[in-house]
Amino acid sequence: MINVKFLILGIGLSFSLSLIILLFFKLISRHLPEFNSRNVPFLGGLTFAIAALASFSFYMKSAKLYVPVNFTVAVFFSFIVLFTEFLDDLREFSLGRKIFIQSSIFLLFLVFGGKVISIYIFPTWLNYLLTFLWLMGITNAFNHLDIADGLCGGVGLLIALAFSVLALVLGSYSVFVFLVFLSASLFAFLMFNTYPAKIYMGNSGSHFLGFLFATISMNLDYAGEKFPYLVIIPLLILAVPIIDTAFLLYIRPRKKILPFKKSNDHIFMRLIRKGVSYRLCVSLFYLAALAYISTAFLFYFFPFLGLFIFATVLILTVFLLKNVLLGSE
Repeated sequence: MINVKFLILGIGLSFSLSLIILLFFKLISRHLPEFNSRNVPFLGGLTFAIAALASFSFYMKSAKLYVPVNFTVAVFFSFIVLFTEFLDDLREFSLGRKIFIQSSIFLLFLVFGGKVISIYIFPTWLNYLLTFLWLMGITNAFNHLDIADGLCGGVGLLIALAFSVLALVLGSYSVFVFLVFLSASLFAFLMFNTYPAKIYMGNSGSHFLGFLFATISMNLDYAGEKFPYLVIIPLLILAVPIIDTAFLLYIRPRKKILPFKKSNDHIFMRLIRKGVSYRLCVSLFYLAALAYISTAFLFYFFPFLGLFIFATVLILTVFLLKNVLLGSE
């Protein structure tokens, strides 16, 4: 069960600690240009991750919270991703080296007991392959989303809150507590990251969020043998980064650009070129995330209604992408 007193204290601690670390990092980055990108420090990811972990450790000790091994492994490897990608922020790895490092981490995650996708009709090897591809896809989808001030952090906050509510409903209290503290630290981070940003989350922050959400989506047991269709729930909660990356994977090869090479073909950038204001673009992404998250919960509690809403939202999404963003091509 949840200890409400320590939960409230932990939320305050996570928010306050995040602010303190942010201010400290902003101060030291003035004298350490290697921690800056375009004169803005990229230490935000370290900030909200460390604040969430410290608050979670406080809660674990105070409330004597049981933490399953699978979730411990997920958090541990999330921080390996965090610190590895921080090195990428500092040195900017080549694409080949980055893929090799990520692949190695994901394989080690599977070897050391990380939760694996379990689709009952699939053989074990296929579930492991799907898990690897899911980790690779979602981790990098969040990195692709981190192209605008307040975008990845805000969408990440909404997704963290969504998974926290789902974890509470499913009785995964350790996941719920950690995500609540992460939400508090992300909220503090957004106070400095909204346009114009005073601090970035960096590759470390975006990859940390992506890997963490990818593993959490596998740790929550919402789709059993009786309700296999609920496997769509994480796809809906994570729909915005998935759609954004899928759009890039579709458009870049058409322009003879490698899918993982940087280009200005992101949905956000195309909206800007269409004349949509910066802040409105960010708000539209937030609304899209809320729409898909709401659909996920409708689908969980009212499957038939949720299916209808999902079909409607999906058709609207495809229509907008095709006619608004691709209409001139």
